[in-house]
Amino acid sequence: MSAKFALRTFRNVVFRNRPYFAHLTVTHGGDRRGFRAARGGRPEELDAEGMKQVVDILDRMGVAVLSVVGAEDPLSRPDLPTLLTYAARKGLYTRVTSPGKVPLERYAELLDSAVEEIAFSLDGVQGNGTPFSRVRAGTLDKIRYLNDNLPPGKLLTLKIAVAQAGCEQVEDLVSFCAREFPNALVWLQPAHVGSDEGPAPTEAKADPDYWRESRSPTLLHLEFYEEELEGQYRAEVSQWGCRAGRMFFAVEPNGDFWLCKALPPRAPLNVLEADFRKKLKEADFSYRRECAGCSYSGYVVTQKGFEPRNWVDMAVLWWFANTRPGDRCRQVAVRHGWLAGLLSYSFAKTVSWPRRWGKNGNGRPARVPAARYDSAVYRCDIPGVWGTSGRRERINNKLREELRLTLDDVVLDVGCFDGDLVSYLRPFCRRTVGIDVNAEVIRASAVEGLHVMDARKTDFPDGYFTKIVSSHTVEHVTDLPALFREIDRILQPGGEVVLYYPCELWRGMGTMRNAWFFYRNPLKGYKIHVNWLSHRRIAELIRGTALEVCRRRFYFDPQPGYLTVLKKRERRSGRLAGPHEGVN
Repeated sequence: MSAKFALRTFRNVVFRNRPYFAHLTVTHGGDRRGFRAARGGRPEELDAEGMKQVVDILDRMGVAVLSVVGAEDPLSRPDLPTLLTYAARKGLYTRVTSPGKVPLERYAELLDSAVEEIAFSLDGVQGNGTPFSRVRAGTLDKIRYLNDNLPPGKLLTLKIAVAQAGCEQVEDLVSFCAREFPNALVWLQPAHVGSDEGPAPTEAKADPDYWRESRSPTLLHLEFYEEELEGQYRAEVSQWGCRAGRMFFAVEPNGDFWLCKALPPRAPLNVLEADFRKKLKEADFSYRRECAGCSYSGYVVTQKGFEPRNWVDMAVLWWFANTRPGDRCRQVAVRHGWLAGLLSYSFAKTVSWPRRWGKNGNGRPARVPAARYDSAVYRCDIPGVWGTSGRRERINNKLREELRLTLDDVVLDVGCFDGDLVSYLRPFCRRTVGIDVNAEVIRASAVEGLHVMDARKTDFPDGYFTKIVSSHTVEHVTDLPALFREIDRILQPGGEVVLYYPCELWRGMGTMRNAWFFYRNPLKGYKIHVNWLSHRRIAELIRGTALEVCRRRFYFDPQPGYLTVLKKRERRSGRLAGPHEGVN
């Protein structure tokens, strides 16, 4: 669970109508929705870069949970693990739901990705020796493989839609899952939808009363979810105050916005449109009341879970999602109560922390960081920790405003790390390029246009870039005069350089956390921040170049920081214009 997820969850506790949950369909697969044909056939799917832009937009909207699905199997898309990792590194809670139709190797790739939850969508109908006659034997083998190899920090969930004809087999189904897949959590949801995922009439719905008799250590019971589905089973129209299109929504493979998986907007809307946020704010989604009810756990639990009367149930859900049936904390909770179990859980996590971040019994590192510090590594922040909720977004917005980009600009990000800023700036200019000496992070990134390169000696031609940006990098670079001479060479006359760096009382104050991570000593931050900088110091370092200070800012993000904007003087009559001369 990332800090961004936790903070956005808290935000929705206070402001309950904010975007929180998004279904992202990444592939069309079989065309099972008749209205697609009515709209002129199946639209094209976005490529990897397009999908990353969609993820960026959802992140900026404030989405906390990204659930990836597909009309057939989302894992049929080759770049899916990369896209999931990209979203997870932004701090989103990522989940993928598969029907189990792809080879086992694809699920092995999922285990190596940063996805937090792997879910299987199954039909609960008895026959053929198991409660899953409509599920291929190979699918059960894949579930068993994930159950046996599930690493800490990932969830395996079985989402079983029970039709009215299969209600009598629910107890056998639940027992089968608990016996064969003890590490998998089981969601039961009655089939409230028709053949095209549209709402079904009352007589075709499944009565959810079977839940009352179902008991299993791996079965998720939420009283408010069950009560809500019982009410919707008896209702002809939706009566639960659905917030589809606001608090939760769905996005199609071409970027089309839907209110939910079963309800498209009446006016076409695409998240990649320049004025999408404005159109979304002005849209009238009141016709969602015509829906006959909802059984999607992602929608009902998301909306109802933020109501204070349901917080206890949500705490129970958290407990089952973060513990396993054989854990000591669960045994303590059964014998001595939930408070003792929670204390046992907290103690176990505290004791295991040094093992996870230190060394194992063989003396080898138990966890190898994705970025190892070197005096020339331009940004060495701990992956998954630096990007706290909203911080990257605030800084990216701030840098874009200071760059004053046009569609003709060619931009270089010096010290790009995983390419988050490069990806963010790409829609606002002609081309963006990122460089960093940290080859390991560049190889792991899914962003295109990144290069392993020392900014003090690059391979770019003279005057190649119109804008250069560097965020939290210059404080790590040795030989800053050489860096500014190289920036002067590759920047066009009249181009600007935006530098963002920390304001510190002493060198290394702002990187005490990283100093603990790399050296187990927070006072050794001076080994990471090799420069102690200010506006005045930057002005001294650029002497002898065509660069000059044109703007200066001081920010809190929440840490204090300097923002210095440099400009390269225009050439005039074979010489550079002086610092006080006008610009053509």
